[in-house]
Amino acid sequence: MAVACLAGCGTSDEPAAEPEPASATIRFEHALDPDAPMYIEGAEYHVTVTQGDETVAEREIESEGTVTVDLPAGAYTLGSYARVCSGNCGNLEPPTDRCSTEAELKGDAASTASIVARPGGCTIKVD
Repeated sequence: MAVACLAGCGTSDEPAAEPEPASATIRFEHALDPDAPMYIEGAEYHVTVTQGDETVAEREIESEGTVTVDLPAGAYTLGSYARVCSGNCGNLEPPTDRCSTEAELKGDAASTASIVARPGGCTIKVD
């Protein structure tokens, strides 16, 4: 007795779907160096996440604040910079006080990037 094979039998020419990469979370914690001078009119602070030449995330962050970014697990460059207010914060200077560090963000895990900013630069430590 012959058995008929309807839809779904045999092999498919379509490649198997790639699994979604595991997601990672990076929490930026930003603080001003308490021993450094402050900008008179203030500044806006930003954090960035790049992979190769591509910026995959950029967020404004409070001078004493936090921001969280979710992205696929992988190797990234985490950065920070300031835009100093010129007269008032409606007029911003070009980015300055930059710093960055390399980080391998693991899937299904959260990491923290602690930033300490001061005029002339900043530091980033990743846990």
